[in-house]
Amino acid sequence: MIQHQPTNSRGNYNYNAFVYTETRYHSHFHANYELIHVLEGEVPCQVGGKDLTLAAGQTLLISPYTVHAFFVTNGARAWVGVFSEDHIPAFAAAHGGIQFAPFVLSSCEALLHVHLFIEEKPELYRRIALLYTVCHACIMQAEPLLVRSDRRLMAAIVDRISAHPDGEVTLGDLAREMGYEYHYFSAVFHQCFDMDFKKLLNIFRVDRACQLLLRDERDITEIYRECGFAGIRNFNRVFKQHLGCTPSEYRRREGNRR
Repeated sequence: MIQHQPTNSRGNYNYNAFVYTETRYHSHFHANYELIHVLEGEVPCQVGGKDLTLAAGQTLLISPYTVHAFFVTNGARAWVGVFSEDHIPAFAAAHGGIQFAPFVLSSCEALLHVHLFIEEKPELYRRIALLYTVCHACIMQAEPLLVRSDRRLMAAIVDRISAHPDGEVTLGDLAREMGYEYHYFSAVFHQCFDMDFKKLLNIFRVDRACQLLLRDERDITEIYRECGFAGIRNFNRVFKQHLGCTPSEYRRREGNRR
């Protein structure tokens, strides 16, 4: 089960941060960077298919479009911030295709605890300076964990899929639209996303279905067609694989929260 988080895929200095306890975030990805700093205990993570355990004082900078998960349980506490790459454009341009291993902040940790590892949003220029401080510690101390293909190509692929809200697009369609030979594009796609095209497409189809289920009162049997699913049984199966509930359960549960 992998989810796309469109709310964490925005630019224009998008930023949010929380201190988590007893929180589980299963496999997901987004276009923005994510920074995890463990305050207490140990936090198991999965990043790009690799299992990691972050101890207190360790930090992990997760690069855009990397599938990841983390589990803050058993008394652990972790600060997690998500921010768009326009905060750190020089780092993103030079190292955006690399997923680094965990690292420690050493001499700058006390400063970051006061000004960054809090739930309040720091003023923009202070935020940029603090995030660059983390980036410097990352490239000085952390080994590359995973080297990805061109993240700009990944962003372009996601944009193209998003431009087909009906979900009616194939890998061959994208290759032609973007001017690539099919077999080369297929190989690059797998290297970029570490999943097959159908799985990524279904993530976006489920995203689209969630939007329609909450803003549209039509019957579910009408909605699934707009999201590119072949039939209602296929829709129910894929939806439950991704979100752990059926479309009708999701509509009822999320509708009650509004």
